[in-house]
Amino acid sequence: MYLYETFKRSDTRIIKRFFITLILSINIVFGTSTFAAPEDTVTVEVKNPRAEARSIYQINFLISKPISHKAIIRVRFPIEFDLSKLLVAGSNTINGGFEMTVENDVVTIKRSGLGREIKANEKVDVKFAIVKNPIKADDNYSVQVEVFDDNNDSIIQKQETVKILPKIEKPEPLK
Repeated sequence: MYLYETFKRSDTRIIKRFFITLILSINIVFGTSTFAAPEDTVTVEVKNPRAEARSIYQINFLISKPISHKAIIRVRFPIEFDLSKLLVAGSNTINGGFEMTVENDVVTIKRSGLGREIKANEKVDVKFAIVKNPIKADDNYSVQVEVFDDNNDSIIQKQETVKILPKIEKPEPLK
């Protein structure tokens, strides 16, 4: 092998590395990365999933749009759930306070306007209590979550399935 062939090969490697670095840099700077942004997600957590139990419900979501300080979160439960004892709403990630209303099977949580705007793709949670689970255990109860912006335009609308487990029967005392 001649000396000029060795230079040719190392030059080719350097040029390849340069173009790969350039393409990755452009993708990072302009946000056109080949890695996909996280998809809008919503999950519903039930702290006590037993039938007829009173439980705290937590809605977790990650949205590709910012959530304003006056956003509205609306959660629609199946009619089998009892929302009449619903007392409080709160969050570990949203500051500024809420106003909560319950109408039939819909919980509406309005941000007070005092907290900061939630950035796009930031994990957020909202909790509320006390929801009484249905009498019948089932793994197919559908809870609908929708978030609205300042103009009452829907930012996200998702349905999540909640699994309610059978009630635990208390054993009869020994005689």
